[in-house]
Amino acid sequence: PYYRGAAVGTGGTASINVVDKIDLVRQDDPITGDIRVEKEFAATRDVNLTFGIDVFNVTNEGTGLYYRANCGSTNVASTCGHLADNISPRIYRLGLRLGWK
Repeated sequence: PYYRGAAVGTGGTASINVVDKIDLVRQDDPITGDIRVEKEFAATRDVNLTFGIDVFNVTNEGTGLYYRANCGSTNVASTCGHLADNISPRIYRLGLRLGWK
């Protein structure tokens, strides 16, 4: 939840919630999908080759995973509600695997 630091009488600080209900700042569930396609070919009787293609984060949604929660920060990059971490972009991977008996 969003919070703000406040000075206390003992010289320290305490975190005080800025919103009444913690669920007001809850994010949606991140949903991602990955796909793998591969095909195996026999090079000889004892040797085979497998070609594969992987696609990670097929939908390529930049879903936020973490937003800054400190509303008392004076640093612009740490301002309350700014995106701090999100899901990686779509990634393609090509692969070749050599197998033998």
